[in-house]
Amino acid sequence: MLSNFAHLLRESFRGWGRNRRLLLPTLVTVLLAALVLEGTVAAFLVVRRAAPMPEDSWKLELFLSDDLSDAEVAALEERIRGTEGTGDLLFVDKSAAAERFTRAFGPDALDLAGDNPLPRSFDVWPSGEFKNAFRYRPWAGALAALPGVEFANSSLETLERVAEWKARAETLLGALLLLMVLAFRVILGNAVRVSLYARALLIENMKYVGAGERSIAMPFAIESATLALLGGSAAWGVWEFAMARLASGFPAWEEWFAPLGRCGGGIVLLLVLVAASASARTVLGHLRERAAE
Repeated sequence: MLSNFAHLLRESFRGWGRNRRLLLPTLVTVLLAALVLEGTVAAFLVVRRAAPMPEDSWKLELFLSDDLSDAEVAALEERIRGTEGTGDLLFVDKSAAAERFTRAFGPDALDLAGDNPLPRSFDVWPSGEFKNAFRYRPWAGALAALPGVEFANSSLETLERVAEWKARAETLLGALLLLMVLAFRVILGNAVRVSLYARALLIENMKYVGAGERSIAMPFAIESATLALLGGSAAWGVWEFAMARLASGFPAWEEWFAPLGRCGGGIVLLLVLVAASASARTVLGHLRERAAE
């Protein structure tokens, strides 16, 4: 079994020398397709890592009624802390609210109002698993509906807009990735068909000496898998270099341009499997068509 496989492997690589003019354009085509595939994966990962919302964007401000007593405020704080999804909490009394207002609008901003009219409030942040727009909305709604809360303020619309944009971009890039994999399969299938016509005499001779369909298809599958491995690895290396350059050029967004890592290697493996499958399927289909004639 091993000797037969070794013979088929040698036959596959021997074909590289005999058909280099045919294989070189195929290798270039595979490289270009792999570059687009790896680039799509790189864009997908950047979108997943991009636009992280600042911590203050998750802050929910709960403004309290003026008629609440200190005991009622303390009880309300306990209810907020006990609500599922609540992380950090900060109580802002009237003096702290005035300091914030003064920093934002200037030292004379409250002079015309006389006594401090600003309400007490709680600044509440969700816990880690609630820091997504879909779980944030019901959590924020539950807190805003608590007795004693006059009104609530948050960046919910912005959070939902960013989440929607990311979801659309990820869906589009995922569909493009699937389309490119299918296109890669067609490209390899067409390349193998051209190779079959160029090696028609060799295939006939293999059939005359009793070679089975799998023995004939195996060298083509190994050859296509090798082309995919070379082209895919080169494309992976190109995009790893590009991501490293982008990370060094934009240090503030370095996390966005982290290496492709396993995702890039997974694409190379996927290309190898698709190439071997497409090649074997094309050769077997060709042999059965000729046998039916």
